[in-house]
Amino acid sequence: MKKYLFIIALVLATGIFFYQSFNNFFFQDDFFNIVLSKSQNILSAFNIFGKPILDFPFYRPLTTQLFWGLLYNASALNPIAYHLVSFTFFAAHIFLVYYLTSQLNLKKSIPYLTAFLYAFSSTHFYRLFFLSQFQEIALTTFILLTIIFYIKNSKLSLLFFILGLMSKETAVMAPVILLAYDVLYKRKRFFLLKAHYLLLFFYLVSRFLFFGFAKGSSYNYDFHPKHIVNNFFWYFLWGLGIPESFVNLKLFFVNKFNDVGQFQSFSIFNTDVFTSFGIWGGPIVVSFCLFILTILLGFTKKSLPPTSKKELLFALALFIFFLLPVAFFPFHKFAYSLTLPVVGLCLSLAILISNLSFRFAVTCVFFYFVLSFFTGQYNLSHHWATGKAYTAKNTFSYLAANYPDISHFNNIYFQNDDRNFCSPVRP
Repeated sequence: MKKYLFIIALVLATGIFFYQSFNNFFFQDDFFNIVLSKSQNILSAFNIFGKPILDFPFYRPLTTQLFWGLLYNASALNPIAYHLVSFTFFAAHIFLVYYLTSQLNLKKSIPYLTAFLYAFSSTHFYRLFFLSQFQEIALTTFILLTIIFYIKNSKLSLLFFILGLMSKETAVMAPVILLAYDVLYKRKRFFLLKAHYLLLFFYLVSRFLFFGFAKGSSYNYDFHPKHIVNNFFWYFLWGLGIPESFVNLKLFFVNKFNDVGQFQSFSIFNTDVFTSFGIWGGPIVVSFCLFILTILLGFTKKSLPPTSKKELLFALALFIFFLLPVAFFPFHKFAYSLTLPVVGLCLSLAILISNLSFRFAVTCVFFYFVLSFFTGQYNLSHHWATGKAYTAKNTFSYLAANYPDISHFNNIYFQNDDRNFCSPVRP
């Protein structure tokens, strides 16, 4: 009973923590997904042997056509219903993360700590405020269930793996995690594991031969080791709580030159971080440094017990392998891709923190929470997910009030100054 009360309390607390997401309006991909869902019936959307429509080469029928189609028919352009469904799946994550970690050979406190760290991860902002990222949320739900039922040696894991593949392509890494689990825990369940790989083979062949894959400059692969390490480094920082907007910011060893290229000064720390990101830049960096420093100081005289090392390897496998599908995209790098990998990162942190003294552990969790809060406040005022939604909502309200019937227009052009950006092309 205690664990259920704990999960309920966590869900309520995260509902308060992310409550502003419930009013975030549609923007960007959301409108395209609505159009896509209206352009295709549900049965044809699930057909992996057909060609994609509207230049949408992603096989995500559960999280695109089904999600947007059903909710649009039920609530049209009222975002609250969409957000409620999205948050319900997210709330299920908190329980599933607790339940999965409770199946491992860990201290009793670690599942509670992992669920807490996951619940208040600042990375959820990028998914809860961007409705099109329901694909990431549903994917995480089904893959967590896949792993849980696989550990239980249940064939239901196959069903949830199929649902994961219908949610987003990164589900293809699930069989790799299952194999890693079997190797680490020395389990031999060859039939069930082979069944997952058979499903994966069927999915990949169908995608290659019939449905196809995404193309474009933002999806160009880059296998340069330096760039891959850089991608993993920034996903790691985002997972800990650094805002997405800080990407590729140089924090240390900054050489400053004047306008003619002459050396002016040298600083170990880039102080621009305190001015370039508003009032929240400084508190974010300070709380992040205190969080890391607390962990390092706590381990000066302690080390991990042998019983935790296997679980730590499994946690790192969750983080690394589920990031691999996006680790090779230098121009398509977003923190919302951390939905599944951050489970492994939170489990890793929980294992480390649980081995600290009580005073250091509490201090570490406190700084983690403070960092997530500061990052959330920064994102509310600076991130494009809120900015674009605000603009889209105002535009929609303006058009609805002043132009109730604009269906006969093919394009609508807004010009807010006198510069002639969109002059007509004359023959």
